[in-house]
Amino acid sequence: MSATVESVQTLAQVIGEKFHELRLQHGFTLDDFASVMRGYGYRWTTSRIFEFEAGKIPPNLGLIAAVSSALDALGVRGISVLSLIPGDQIPVEIAPGVIVERSALRQVVTHGGMLATAGDLELKRNSLRRHFDGDGAEWLRGGSWSTDAQYDAVFTYDLSDARAARALKLTVNEFSTVAVSLWGHRLVIERDRRAATGANAQALGRVTRELLVEAREYVAERRKHRA
Repeated sequence: MSATVESVQTLAQVIGEKFHELRLQHGFTLDDFASVMRGYGYRWTTSRIFEFEAGKIPPNLGLIAAVSSALDALGVRGISVLSLIPGDQIPVEIAPGVIVERSALRQVVTHGGMLATAGDLELKRNSLRRHFDGDGAEWLRGGSWSTDAQYDAVFTYDLSDARAARALKLTVNEFSTVAVSLWGHRLVIERDRRAATGANAQALGRVTRELLVEAREYVAERRKHRA
């Protein structure tokens, strides 16, 4: 699905909309929030908060830090910049004419990497459609993973992916689709995500075996439905 700039919310609008939702959900007033924000150097009035909710105030790191801290002071715990950007493959405009997927933006904020813009994403989506209509079709389960993560899982694989595919009696293409359906990315990425920082080879092997059990159960389930 392609999106035009006119149909896509800006980052300021996405964050403002989520803040408005949190304000209504937790029941604090505009005056309450304005009062707390002053403690972080933002002398906001209620009208300024309305502008923020309407997406008319461009966000920056300092502002998001102040908003998150003010929310915490008002009893809304654990709100980060990631919490303020909900949605997965939904597009967001991060600069004039620059559209990316929300899940990809959160990934870059958390782990670094390079964002794919709208044109790149459309090329990747077309490649994924062809793949999922071919070797991987029967193993696919709908998910909300970002296009970048799916593309990496399907078209970037190594010896560990080939070994896992062989263990499950699948082709590498079929196994890559299983990985997308289960974890949204390659097995090795999920292994590293679950393993403790600095895990040794033995620990990594244990996590890999756990993932293969999950994949084997998923494949058995899909085969049962196909029968």
